[in-house]
Amino acid sequence: MGSKVFFFFIIFIFSCAVKPKHQHPCTFPYIEYSEDDLKKREAWLSTSFSTIQDHDPQKFKYIIHKIDAAHRLEKNIPEDSWTIKILKDPEILKESIFISASVISEEHLVTAFTPGSRIGFILSQSCDLIGPSYYKDMFSIRPRSPQQAREHWQMLHERFSKILTPHDLVTKYKGSEYFNEVTMIGTHPSRPKEKLKIEALVVECLKTKVNLHQGTAMIWSGRDEDLVNCLDGYSHTKQVLPFLKNLSKNYPVLLKSTLDNHQFDLFDNPKRDE
Repeated sequence: MGSKVFFFFIIFIFSCAVKPKHQHPCTFPYIEYSEDDLKKREAWLSTSFSTIQDHDPQKFKYIIHKIDAAHRLEKNIPEDSWTIKILKDPEILKESIFISASVISEEHLVTAFTPGSRIGFILSQSCDLIGPSYYKDMFSIRPRSPQQAREHWQMLHERFSKILTPHDLVTKYKGSEYFNEVTMIGTHPSRPKEKLKIEALVVECLKTKVNLHQGTAMIWSGRDEDLVNCLDGYSHTKQVLPFLKNLSKNYPVLLKSTLDNHQFDLFDNPKRDE
């Protein structure tokens, strides 16, 4: 009897010794995070964000990638530009080794590249694809190759090492230059099936032209008039409109106000970094 008890005791000790440690769901392939940091990064789980299918204009939280507005001073968007490529096929974002995006909510709509760009995409992703974030513009530069990726992400981590949650980004500061930026990758380098998803097309509207149902964002009804009015004042409306209508066949379209109640606070009462 004693030998059996001893045998099972040995098996129990062995099983405890080889039991794998808890695996956090929000690691990142290019950065080594501490246990405490990984715990805080769990705030980036996809369950922390709203779903476009259940959009509530009074309460939402999304990650938005805005199309780069580098062409904003040109009469026509160059046909070989990233803007045209992504309008033709947003799924190419999944191939990107670096993506800059913003977290928005019903209380804070300011996004990167505002107001030069009026078009973007709602992204959903595994939190393993999320990199460093900051409540202002990170002035990050896209690495030129996958080989440079690790060095690039290490540099960002050194500059922005504090773990900020989505809630931190939309509440830390309010103002026109505070972009609540988050960085990410399109595909996990060692798990190629783990990719971000394009959930919806986003079009930013001038507040005075479109009634957003008493909120700051609404699902497009499909009326061409609403979409055209939404893009009022956008110099490239005629060029991008056919792309937007084509994209609407495959993705829901969210019409979002370009401004929120805080966007001009900075001009009246400048806020400084703490």
